Order: sequence, then structure tokens, then C-alpha cells
Amino acid sequence: MAELENIRGQIDKIDSDLVRLLAERFACSRKIATIKIGMNKAVFDAEREAELLEKIITKAQDEKLSPAIAKAIFDEILHQSRRVQESSGLGDTK
Repeated sequence: MAELENIRGQIDKIDSDLVRLLAERFACSRKIATIKIGMNKAVFDAEREAELLEKIITKAQDEKLSPAIAKAIFDEILHQSRRVQESSGLGDTK
């Protein structure tokens, strides 16, 4: 039972770190929105997202994580990042 609680404690710490890192990532997304507004650029950048997902899939493979799982998670992170940028005044994602 102690081992179970120890591992759950590790998961709790990882989850806390993930939330902190996501907050940091979305803060960067808001900064990017400000820059894109100044450059009159759209929120959605298909080329950038494709490059990013390629790097994520490679990193997942290196870490022995299912690339499909990593892609699914990052698809949602990217979707939410676009929403953050939209709410910063960039408008539609298209």
C-alpha cells in the first residue's frame, strides 16, 4: 500500500508540474497573439503546427510514449492555444 501511495504522490507532483507548464505555455500564446496582431497575421499557422507536431511525435518516440497519445494531447493544446490567441483580439482561427 505504501508503494501505491508513493506512486500516486509522484503522479500528483507531475500533474501539478503539467498545470504550471500549461499556464506558462498559454502565457506565451498570449504574447504571440500580441505580436501577431502587430504583424496583422492570422491565428492559425498550418506550417508551424505541422512542424511542431512532427517534433512532438519524434520526442514521444524517443521517450517511449505512444506518438498517437502525444499527438492527441498536443492537438488539444494547440486548439486551446488558438482559443487563447483569439480571446486576445486576433479573431477567427481561419
